[in-house]
Amino acid sequence: MLGYNALFFFSIFPIWIIKFKFPLNDYIFIGLVILLLLFVNYLLLNLLKNKKKLFNTYIAVILTIGVDNSFSLHNDIVLPNKEFFLPIFNNVYFSSLFIIFTIFLINFLICRKLQNKGITIVFSLIFSIFIFNTIDNSKSYKNINNFTKGENFLEVKNPKIVFLLDEMGGLNSHESNSELGQKFDKMAIEFAKKHEFIIYTNVYSNFPQSIRSISKLLNQDVSKTINEKDYSELSRNFYTEHNITKNKLFDSFDSISVFQGMHINYCKNNNVKKCEQFNQFLQTNYMKGFKDTFLTRIVNAWKLYGTSIGAITWRILIQIELIDAFEKSSGEKAAFLNLLHKIKKDINSKKYGLIFAHSMITHRPFGYDVNCNYSGANAIGSYGLINEKEKIRRHNLDRICAIKFLDKFFDELKNINAYKNLDILILSDHGARIRENNPESMLKSIFLHRKKNSSYSEIKEKNTTQKIFFEKIVN
Repeated sequence: MLGYNALFFFSIFPIWIIKFKFPLNDYIFIGLVILLLLFVNYLLLNLLKNKKKLFNTYIAVILTIGVDNSFSLHNDIVLPNKEFFLPIFNNVYFSSLFIIFTIFLINFLICRKLQNKGITIVFSLIFSIFIFNTIDNSKSYKNINNFTKGENFLEVKNPKIVFLLDEMGGLNSHESNSELGQKFDKMAIEFAKKHEFIIYTNVYSNFPQSIRSISKLLNQDVSKTINEKDYSELSRNFYTEHNITKNKLFDSFDSISVFQGMHINYCKNNNVKKCEQFNQFLQTNYMKGFKDTFLTRIVNAWKLYGTSIGAITWRILIQIELIDAFEKSSGEKAAFLNLLHKIKKDINSKKYGLIFAHSMITHRPFGYDVNCNYSGANAIGSYGLINEKEKIRRHNLDRICAIKFLDKFFDELKNINAYKNLDILILSDHGARIRENNPESMLKSIFLHRKKNSSYSEIKEKNTTQKIFFEKIVN
């Protein structure tokens, strides 16, 4: 039985606990759970050893868990082949379930036909990959972009702040054609008046995709041709999807502080002196309503590592509201107030000519309730399970909360006399994208700009973000 116990250990051991970072108490709980599972496995092996069919079934389950843990089936098989799976299953989690069931059947046949020889072959594969995964550091949390370099900064008296709020629908957009949408438009105008912004009510992005829109935005490219590869590349970093390779905006500043998520990495530019990427392993101080619990941290880590069983478990626990999500926009929404606190520290430091924050606060999945507390229930069904009317309602709640958070933030800056010298630009990379093939939803963007000692005005002429961005933040 020693060999079967070893098989169980190397199959179920969560290799991600040595790649990610958790509070000490979480490691203690994980260790206790592993010990409990080893004890249960010992009991089951003794209980089933004389019941061949049940024994083979149990060993096939263990082998399937081991294969999933070893090969990260959800990330490395299902997601790269969504175009194949989605027309069949209409859901990536059902696709993962199919993969798991298929591998279980194969393992069961191996156990039944080849018996110990077959089990040894599969276990050898699992053990070899286990050793490789232990050595491999590609998924280490240390690869998350987080650095500060160069301490000899000149004092900056007139810093520029860019709030790039991903997927935030603009004024008079398709999403504004509702009572709550009209409330947002009114609030945005009042916000602009109060904080002395020029507000643009008829601004569009050239593209409904972030990497295309943003890469052109940063390089003063107003063309509508799709050539984002001139400015970006696919990242090999596990925690980043794209790298910006050319950045004309950043070239215009000597010292830059960047706050970013997992989608786009801006920090390869040499003028970036401080880079902070959203980090679910180090982030604390989430807002009210977010379930920052042991179960949330562990299941999200399991899912992030890429296993199909982890992804399915994550989705079920999200649905029954036992945990909240860190990925996509959810974690960033819950941490937005803390992000503003960090930006205020950078402003007060007077070290940075440009503070650039790309936030997913207004990106799906939705996340705020009517009181602007985080609500995991609002995240459920954000893409396909709720109708358009409900999507619009939730998006309007998110962008109303974004305005409220920024309003309070600017009031705080005024109270410490840190607001009057700021140049601030608030914009989105594209529209809310709730109704496809409709530019009022796909492309209509938010755009506000404030210069030192400026006053409120409203610009109604039609324009594009790519055309006016540079002249407002650089010139």
